[in-house]
Amino acid sequence: MATAWQSAVSVADTGSAQDGVAQRNYRALAGAYACFALIVAAVVTGILYIAKAFLAAGFGLHLFGE
Repeated sequence: MATAWQSAVSVADTGSAQDGVAQRNYRALAGAYACFALIVAAVVTGILYIAKAFLAAGFGLHLFGE
């Protein structure tokens, strides 16, 4: 058990992805979050666009113009 811990520490220190130790790619993670946020914004915008007549009549909110 002690040798497995030593190898995990040495792999993390050297930065290589050997022995099954995965490292996080922060650029890819940021890109994934940006794509997810863009899709969520598009879905919310679509729902609001579909409901624009209801929002205008019921609440007086004109989100996409009159």
